Amino acid sequence: MTQKTEVSKEEIHFRGMFMSLFIDIEFLLGDTLSTTLVGDNELKLNLIEFVNPKLMLEPKITLLNNVLKKKFKSLHTEYKDDLEKLRKYNELRNSFAHKRIEMDLKNERLFFIVLVDGVFNKNGFTYSELETKFNELKDLMKKLNELHNKLIALWQDNSLLYIDFWSASDFEVLLVIKQNELTTTQQGNPLLWQTSAPDSGTPLDILISLYIDGEKENNWL
Repeated sequence: MTQKTEVSKEEIHFRGMFMSLFIDIEFLLGDTLSTTLVGDNELKLNLIEFVNPKLMLEPKITLLNNVLKKKFKSLHTEYKDDLEKLRKYNELRNSFAHKRIEMDLKNERLFFIVLVDGVFNKNGFTYSELETKFNELKDLMKKLNELHNKLIALWQDNSLLYIDFWSASDFEVLLVIKQNELTTTQQGNPLLWQTSAPDSGTPLDILISLYIDGEKENNWL
C-alpha cells in the first residue's frame, strides 16, 4: 500500500467536521450522565472530569440508558430510540478518529482503509451520504440537549426526586476520588459526603460502579 505524501482539503474537511461534532456530543453525554447521577451542581463537575476523558461514546450511551431506564422511566421512554440511533454512529466515530482515509475526488467518495486478515479493504461513503449522516447527528445532539435540560429541571424540583433516586436498595453509586484521600460511598441511603481533602485541588480519578437489579454494570471501565 502506498504511503501518503499529502492530506487533501476534502479529507481535512470531513474528518474535522465529524470529529468536532462527536467531541461536542460526547461532552454533552458526559454532562447529561453526570446530571442523572448527582444533579446540576458543583459535584457534577467532578464526574464530568472523569467521564469525558475516560469513557468513550458507546459506554456513555450504555450507562446513560441504564440510569434513565431505572430512575427516570418517562425520559427513558421518550429518548431511548434517540440513544440507540446515536449508538449506531459509534463505528463511524471510531473510523474518523483512528482509521486512514483515502479520497476519490473525481467521484466524490471517502474511503476508510480497513485491515482484515492481512488484506487492506476499503469501506466508502459518498459526500452526499456523509452530509446526511452529519445532519442526522446534529439532530440527535439537539435531542440529547433536550434530555439534558429536562433532567436539570427535574433536579431543580428537589425533594421527591432526590429521595426516590437515592433510596432504592437495588441501586448503588460508588465514587472513589483518589486525590487528597477524598472517598465517598453511597448505597441505598441519602447521599452523605465525608472528606478530609482541602477545598483546593482537582480529583485525578473517579471510579463509577453501577449495580442495577443485582447486575454490576462496569464492563466498560
